[in-house]
Amino acid sequence: MLSVPAEDWVLCQKSVFLEIHQYSPEVHLIHWILSCLHSKYSMTTFIGFNTIDQYKKFVLTDFALIKRDLLNYLNIRQGEKPGRPDVGTTMWNLIFEPQTEKTAALIIEELQRIVGQDPRIYLTDATAYPEENGILVEVEIQTVQGTDAQRLAVFFDQETRRASYV
Repeated sequence: MLSVPAEDWVLCQKSVFLEIHQYSPEVHLIHWILSCLHSKYSMTTFIGFNTIDQYKKFVLTDFALIKRDLLNYLNIRQGEKPGRPDVGTTMWNLIFEPQTEKTAALIIEELQRIVGQDPRIYLTDATAYPEENGILVEVEIQTVQGTDAQRLAVFFDQETRRASYV
C-alpha cells in the first residue's frame, strides 16, 4: 500500500473537492485521487544528448540515456580523465588477467562499483563469460523507481579496447 504524506493528501483533497462540486460522480473522485498521486509519484523522465551513432536526432530519454551513460563510463579507463583519477573502470586491467573464478568475481565487483555510482539504477544480476578476444558481461540493471529493468550484454574487446553492447 502506498503511504501518502499529509501535505500531499491535503493537496489531493483540495483538487477532489473542486472536482466533486463540478461533476459529483464517484468515478471522478477516484480519477482525481489517482491522477494527483500519479503526478507526484510517477517516474522522472531523464533527458540527455548523444552524438555517437546518431544522425540528426541527438536526444535520448530514460533507459536509452542510462544505457549510453553506462557504456560511456565503461569505455573510460580509470585514471584516464585529467583531474579525476577516480572516474573510470579498472575492467580493462582485468581483461588481460587469466580468466579464473577470482577474476570473474573481481569483474562483477567492478561492475557493482560502476553501476553504484549512477543514482538512477542498481545492479540486480551480473555474469562474466571469458571469450577469445575479450570478456562478455551480462548485467541486469533496474531503475531506482523499479519501473524498468533490462538485461544488457556488454563485450569488452581486447583488440579495439572498446566496450560495446551485443
